[in-house]
Amino acid sequence: MARLVHLGLRNYVPADRIAECHRADQAWVQRLVRAAKRGTPAVPILDLTNGRRTRSVVFLATGHLVLSALSPETIRNRLRAVQR
Repeated sequence: MARLVHLGLRNYVPADRIAECHRADQAWVQRLVRAAKRGTPAVPILDLTNGRRTRSVVFLATGHLVLSALSPETIRNRLRAVQR
């Protein structure tokens, strides 16, 4: 059974599919998200913020970008708790 990580606002992602988690205020992450929203690289984006400020971007092994309103530290702590 897949272990799920809570990314806030009743949204979950399988823990084994999370590749990386970065702050959304980093310039290279902002450029990547902006380009993906324009459709330049065909990268699927999952916006899990529900209108809140994007604080982190989670890169999945499937190639998806997940925008989350939680801080990267919170997501990493939840991922560690699930993997124990």
